Amino acid sequence: MEKDRRERTRSQRQSIHQPADTAFKSLFQSKRAFVQLLRYFLKAPWAELIDEQQLERIDKSYIKSDHARLESDVVYKCQMKNQEIIIYVLLEMQSTVDHQMPWRLLQYMVELWRTVLKDTDADRKRTKQHRLPPIIPVVVYNGDGRWTAARTFRAYQNRSDLFGDAIVDFRYNLVDVKRWSPQ
Repeated sequence: MEKDRRERTRSQRQSIHQPADTAFKSLFQSKRAFVQLLRYFLKAPWAELIDEQQLERIDKSYIKSDHARLESDVVYKCQMKNQEIIIYVLLEMQSTVDHQMPWRLLQYMVELWRTVLKDTDADRKRTKQHRLPPIIPVVVYNGDGRWTAARTFRAYQNRSDLFGDAIVDFRYNLVDVKRWSPQ
């Protein structure tokens, strides 16, 4: 009974925030809007290297080993400055704080890399020069409260302080649209 009530509450919260998520997804169908988001909010030097004409949107959903469906929100890939480097940018829209975000992002990233490897020639994969493309995870948050989830995968792991660089780590970019100020 309690489980059913929690599931209904979760479903209601999701349906309330669905229009905002759909609006963001629709907005970022535009390459220009997507590039502007990266340049304006992240102010990362690599964002300036993105050629809007080189962007390619990828619609992907994955089936994980536990048969759960994993859907990415907005994924683009691009070549930068005519280099052989391909960068996937993962954009995850959130209207509530998700404390499992580092784990969710890692799952998306692994599935993207799995697709790249599956689509790469077997001989090329075995070469010393073959590398996986970088994935830049970006979380766009439009919730009412402050974002309080761990921002690094290291912080999501128990007793990570003991192991230094021996454990997996990455940091995701957070765009908190309700608390953003031009200053």
